Amino acid sequence: MTLSRKAAQAFLGSCSSIAILTSLACGASAGSLSDSETGDPVVISGERIAQSRCITRGLQLRGGLLETDNVWEDSASTLPALSKLGYGDESGYLAEARLTCNLTGSRDITVGAGLHDVDFSESINVGVGNDPTISDDVSFQHLDIEFGWNRNANTTNLRAFVGMRALNYDSSSTANPDVLGAIPIEFSSSFLGIGPRIGAGFNTPLGEGRFGIFGEASAAAMIGAKEETLDGALQNSASETEMVVDLEAELGVGYSISPRSRISAGVFVKQLQDIDWVSGQSSDFNTQNTGSRMFRGAFIGFETEF
Repeated sequence: MTLSRKAAQAFLGSCSSIAILTSLACGASAGSLSDSETGDPVVISGERIAQSRCITRGLQLRGGLLETDNVWEDSASTLPALSKLGYGDESGYLAEARLTCNLTGSRDITVGAGLHDVDFSESINVGVGNDPTISDDVSFQHLDIEFGWNRNANTTNLRAFVGMRALNYDSSSTANPDVLGAIPIEFSSSFLGIGPRIGAGFNTPLGEGRFGIFGEASAAAMIGAKEETLDGALQNSASETEMVVDLEAELGVGYSISPRSRISAGVFVKQLQDIDWVSGQSSDFNTQNTGSRMFRGAFIGFETEF
């Protein structure tokens, strides 16, 4: 018992000595350290850590059919022999992907990309000379980054977002009338730009089942370089800095196959304003009377959270 008491006293004495030495060392070195090194320790809250990382992640994949209006349909001012001859609309495909990082229950960062392509070629028998033919090919790709805010209103989730969109666009429209001595013409347009994008969407369940309705609308204004080229029997070209407005809207139905996964189907419309010259239906190339392209389509998709 006496031995244990002495050992305890020795241990306490050593601890007191260490404490005193530590205090003296800290006091002696305080004059040579910055305030940040000698101040109170910084405590990082769990909420701050959560906001700097993805609590959950989401992946969305889509594919579908894409269609755009035939730009030759109303071109009576430039190519009378090809106007109003019953040409159909262009058809093609779309493929899109989005990756979302949910920072909190109400904030997220989303990166998305999309590929779109439509093409059209047709000829018709007019009974004069050779059959006129026309073609129109359009392709464009976009890259998005969004900062979103989510809010629940009863069972409906509302989301607003701001971000940026980069767009690369190419179109090639050819006409070979072969009627009454008319000459073949090819119009080409390209645009590469970037600009701000805003939008809002909703997602709400249908009753107590697994079905739900979703929708979204957005607008982007992109500034970039645009080039216009006229080839064939006639030749001309022009380039300028242009602002292109991109308007989109979609509506669809989703079905939850699990608590974290959903399949969906929907429709959408899209307009690219001032995107290419042939859509402007101008007879004077130098006026740069650019027009708008209307797109519409249907898609199916898969979404999951992990």
